Amino acid sequence: MLGQFGAKQGRKPFGIGAGGDQDAGHGCGLGQYVVARKERSSASAIGLCSAARLIWSIKPPMTEGLALRTALERDLDALRKLIELAISRLQDAFLTPAQVVASRQIMGLDTQLVEDGSYFIVEDAGIIVGCGGWSRRATLYGGDHSRELRNPVLLDPSKDPARIRAMYTHPDHARRGIGRMLLDRCERAAAAEGFASVELMATMSGRPLYVACGYEAAEDCPVDVAGVIVPMTRMRKRLANAAA
Repeated sequence: MLGQFGAKQGRKPFGIGAGGDQDAGHGCGLGQYVVARKERSSASAIGLCSAARLIWSIKPPMTEGLALRTALERDLDALRKLIELAISRLQDAFLTPAQVVASRQIMGLDTQLVEDGSYFIVEDAGIIVGCGGWSRRATLYGGDHSRELRNPVLLDPSKDPARIRAMYTHPDHARRGIGRMLLDRCERAAAAEGFASVELMATMSGRPLYVACGYEAAEDCPVDVAGVIVPMTRMRKRLANAAA
């Protein structure tokens, strides 16, 4: 049974709700599901921002020994295993078991990112412990199997935000600053190609990191996967070197 904003019953949810794209059944509209909860969610959003920033200020990332590189085709099998672990184990505090299962339909590895050379890996002693990338294409989220979500059209840096895509950390290496490393690399790469801002679709488990890194919620987007509502939030950030 869904709890408030898609979080488990009895647990205080992070964020202000859920999200998706109303086109083709995955619309990014607030709708009754979010509107009915808008006032109650405002306090949660404020609390999330404060809590996320406090956590990072108290416990700085432990990035010593970590190395970042571009993902290659030979990494695909290892990446799929890491992503499956992350989906299975890092969402339990935010989603019901049914939502975790449903989320697999809209999450996963997008090999187009690897082909484009815009997907990165973080390694610890040669072992992949995190991955994530950015894209100059219109697809906002989803894996190879999420065909209805894919749009390979190239974005226009003069008016469109670049996409931050498929960010995952191995559950045994969470809270080491891996997500921050990947976000920083992706943001710098997007800025180098002329993008002034970036956009992503955040899961509830990933949202605290994005808030701590300066991303702001633009729209709650609940995604209906065969009748199961998976909470997602579209978030944006203006890059530091963007023109005023």
